[in-house]
Amino acid sequence: MEEVIIFILFFLLVYGMYYLFVISRKKKLKQYYQSTEVRYLEMRYHIDLKDVPIQKLARTLAFANAVIISLTAWIASLLPNLILQLVVGFILLILFILIGYHFVGKYYQKKLGTKK
Repeated sequence: MEEVIIFILFFLLVYGMYYLFVISRKKKLKQYYQSTEVRYLEMRYHIDLKDVPIQKLARTLAFANAVIISLTAWIASLLPNLILQLVVGFILLILFILIGYHFVGKYYQKKLGTKK
């Protein structure tokens, strides 16, 4: 039960920081369409995210990123050795990014009606 509470607190911390530093700042939000995350989704899933309101897109990706980072940190913290935590954490981070962005890409493909 303690691990679940730590996961939730870490998730809220990561999402809150993402919200404060990206979503709530108009200048950063305007540049969001040029971010690596958005370009990856557009190229990989052949979708035009310019049709999606920037606020909604930023919240969706903030949620996905918070889940990815929290889940990776939580699983890595269960391991006993620091070196093992770093190696497993890096591998899990890459894996969770690919899986999480796959779900986000498929969601927007379905929502925008583009399939390929």
